[in-house]
Amino acid sequence: MEGAGTITPDRLDGNLLIGLSPKILGWIPGAEEKVFVEQRDGLHWAKVNISGTPDQPKEDLTRRLVGAFRDRMTKEFKGQAKDAVKSLLDMFHQ
Repeated sequence: MEGAGTITPDRLDGNLLIGLSPKILGWIPGAEEKVFVEQRDGLHWAKVNISGTPDQPKEDLTRRLVGAFRDRMTKEFKGQAKDAVKSLLDMFHQ
């Protein structure tokens, strides 16, 4: 983790870079292609913004990971659906 930020009793602000190994990113479909896009030192890096208060911190990484996962799964299921339709049509033509 790299970055800088400020913490006061009533406010959080920070800009971070979080690096994860490709092995870990393999467990999060879409993360490597859409979120952790910078590669350096054997890791994949993503920018993360922190805000809010110490009692209610906010970050923007989760939303981006969920979006990347959703996009990847949508593409995969569309591909599988096309393959299933093609297989079904092939069966009828035999």
